[in-house]
Amino acid sequence: MHFDPSKYETVKVRKKKFYADYPDGRIIVKPISTNPLEYALFLVELFKNGEDQAKNLIFATGTALEIRDTELSRSSSGKEYESVNYTSWTENCEESAVGRALDNAGYAGNDKCSLEEMEKADRMGKRRGDNNPVSKTHDGDNGNRSDNSPAKSSYLFDAVGDNVGDWVIKKGKYAGQKVSQINESTLVWYSENMDGEWKKVVDEEIKRRSDGGVEKEIEESGVKEMGDKIRKAWDFLQYEPDDIREDVKSTLGFDSPLNLKTATKKQLDLYYNHLRCEQIKHDIKKGWHTLEYEDTHKERSLLKNALIKDLNDFMKCEDYELLENYYKYLLEK
Repeated sequence: MHFDPSKYETVKVRKKKFYADYPDGRIIVKPISTNPLEYALFLVELFKNGEDQAKNLIFATGTALEIRDTELSRSSSGKEYESVNYTSWTENCEESAVGRALDNAGYAGNDKCSLEEMEKADRMGKRRGDNNPVSKTHDGDNGNRSDNSPAKSSYLFDAVGDNVGDWVIKKGKYAGQKVSQINESTLVWYSENMDGEWKKVVDEEIKRRSDGGVEKEIEESGVKEMGDKIRKAWDFLQYEPDDIREDVKSTLGFDSPLNLKTATKKQLDLYYNHLRCEQIKHDIKKGWHTLEYEDTHKERSLLKNALIKDLNDFMKCEDYELLENYYKYLLEK
């Protein structure tokens, strides 16, 4: 770490101080994410007591945003690891929002960020691999570019090729990928919710795609991209070679996983959708465990909220949207 954790308060410590001053105090957490499977966004409201809450006399507020990591992170040494936002992005976001609200209420006795905020900054710095987050330009650029155009290179991107679609992302869950490999719905979300260099780059990429001429490029990279996604899904599910062989045969009828090399884009899409369903089923099972649901309770909630009859139908379900909607219900619980 680049900082001394002992010099920073945790959010838990700040909460104790708040309740010591206001024994009837209220910390109200409101999830306001529109897609909790991609990101978490929380609003926290503090009230000094129940009477203030009834009158909506807010003492302080705080918000926090965390984007879910759907892939393993990689350290500067090249070792893969599970980031906090890979396993617990919602909990991490909730605690951060509480910390911001308490800070706004004056509960930052050492006049510093909370430990959680410093850990987040430290994580981002390690991913960046650069202690100087100042945008850089290539020789010959001379800074002569429009304010609405992305920099030639920065701590977020490595400029490669003739357009932003070829640029390599250096930070976040898409680190190591090209901008052109990000799906369009994700680009639109970034355009609407991010600012600075990210927004400039995604806006230019959206415009590039809308101008046409990239269909062949996307098609050529699509098969390789799908292969990479399938391999990462296997890693997530911790499939052994025998598991992979059996799964490929039962899903596509292939005698060997090697047949995937000659599979059509349609077959790869079909198989990847199957793996996505298995991944979200894995998350749903974790949710059941957290909620301590017995089998009877599981089946009742499945039928009511996802139109799945029982656990047997759940195990066979290949409708990702249906499973995703049910998982959102569990997150709300």
